Amino acid sequence: MAFNSSILEILNLHTNKITKTELDGSTTPNLWDLRLGDNLLTFVPVFKSDNLQLLGLQKNQITRVELDEWATPRLREMDLSNNLLTSIPAFRSDSLEKLILESNKVTSVEFDGWTTPKLRDLRLNDNLLSFVPALKSDSIEILGLHNNQITSVEFDGWATPRLRELALYNNLLTSVPAFKSDSLEILFLHGNKIRSVEFYQLTTPNLKNINLSENLLTSVPAFKSDSLERLVLHSNQITSVEFKEWKTPKLRELWLHNNSLTFLPAFSSNSLEVLNLHTNMITSVQLDGWATPRLKGLDLSVNLLTSVPAFKSDNLEVLFIRINKITSVEFDGRTTPNLKQLDLANNLLTSVTAFKSDSREILGLQNNLIVNVEFNEWVAPRLRQLDLSNNSLTSVTAFKSDSLEILGLQNNRIMSSNPLLKFPSTIVKGMKKLEKFLCQGATLGPTLSSGFLEFQSNALKLVDLRNNGISRLEPGAISGYYAKTFLSIRKEKDHSFELWSSNVIICPRLVGFDTIDHIPQGPAEMLHTFAFSHAAGHFHTPGHTVWYGNQNSTWSQSGTLSPH
Repeated sequence: MAFNSSILEILNLHTNKITKTELDGSTTPNLWDLRLGDNLLTFVPVFKSDNLQLLGLQKNQITRVELDEWATPRLREMDLSNNLLTSIPAFRSDSLEKLILESNKVTSVEFDGWTTPKLRDLRLNDNLLSFVPALKSDSIEILGLHNNQITSVEFDGWATPRLRELALYNNLLTSVPAFKSDSLEILFLHGNKIRSVEFYQLTTPNLKNINLSENLLTSVPAFKSDSLERLVLHSNQITSVEFKEWKTPKLRELWLHNNSLTFLPAFSSNSLEVLNLHTNMITSVQLDGWATPRLKGLDLSVNLLTSVPAFKSDNLEVLFIRINKITSVEFDGRTTPNLKQLDLANNLLTSVTAFKSDSREILGLQNNLIVNVEFNEWVAPRLRQLDLSNNSLTSVTAFKSDSLEILGLQNNRIMSSNPLLKFPSTIVKGMKKLEKFLCQGATLGPTLSSGFLEFQSNALKLVDLRNNGISRLEPGAISGYYAKTFLSIRKEKDHSFELWSSNVIICPRLVGFDTIDHIPQGPAEMLHTFAFSHAAGHFHTPGHTVWYGNQNSTWSQSGTLSPH
């Protein structure tokens, strides 16, 4: 392969079947970007170019690289990833800044012979390394050694004054190596076999983020760091944490989920904003001694709590306590004046007391055992989403809200000989911003009487009444929806169905009829909405228009619906 061009700057030969190549810069003096990835190269010959800056050789079958006679004085980035290299030659380049050697079969690397004074980013991840020798580099900032088989790292001989990010995750380390670095900010050690950690062995005054998740830790010793902002310890076997000895004035995020904690002691931090404790075995939380004035997010889901801890926080915005064994809850917005989202789903609640909060926007109460909710005592001027699905509600009282956008009541047992007594239209009449009304599987059928649902929201997008056994809607049963509203009603197999609206009536008796989704405005829209099969039936249309169709989605306008 030979190119002669005095103006060629970028040459892309990616994804071909090239088996060999030569580059003589004299024939392409302005070429600075050469892409040879995803070919069939088995070795890299001598490259000579005064202008080449980017060289892509990834996804070939390269087993060796001959660098001794290279002459590429401006080469900045070289990608040799996803090849068959088993060893790495000594790199010598005064210009190289980024070298990607990931996803090869490299078993060892010797840095002694390297001369790369500008190398900032070195990727050796996804190889077969078991040991990392001493590394000396005044320029290296990012070093990727993850997804190898490393059991030890010789940090004593390291001299990397600019190293900011070190990735050693998914290896075979059993302890945290003693490491000294004034520049290190990010240390990833997750996915190893580390059983203990002694933080005092880390002399890293600028470390901001350390990840020790997915190891074999059973406890966490006292941690002291003036710089740490994020500590990730999830998915270990931790049974206890001694917070009282911690000194981490800048810690913002602490991740302790998926451990074996049974108790959470008092915790004091003027900086913590996010605390994740889900999927432990916590039965109690000692909140009396807590002092976390900046905490915004707390997750206690998937534990063994039987009550909601009395929590006071002026800054808490998100509280997850789902999937516990909570039987009762007292809402008092005064103790958490800025709480926006509260999730109590999948507990053992049977009732919901008066709810008062000036800040709450999202409330999740789904999958409990709730039989009644006293909406008339609620004060929630900012509540946007309320989910009461999958409970045991048999009635719903009137609820007025100028803010509610999504109301979920699906899969309850709302039923009566007179549905209006149990499901008053005022539940939606007072919701001026309602966008989604979800009430499928609530046993509302077989007939929805006139005035059953009277919507008064210009924002209404979805009304979902599927799986309610509905076979008939009387005139005016559902009103206040618009052409943009998506109405979904699934018909039971053994029932006929009549649907009335102000300007469109669809009243087929259908064999194999499945769903009516959205009441369309005329045949053009219906072609994209309905899929009927073998329709036959009749309708009652004082002054209305009827549209109906067959299984081939051909539509007719008529006063009688007959088989097609």
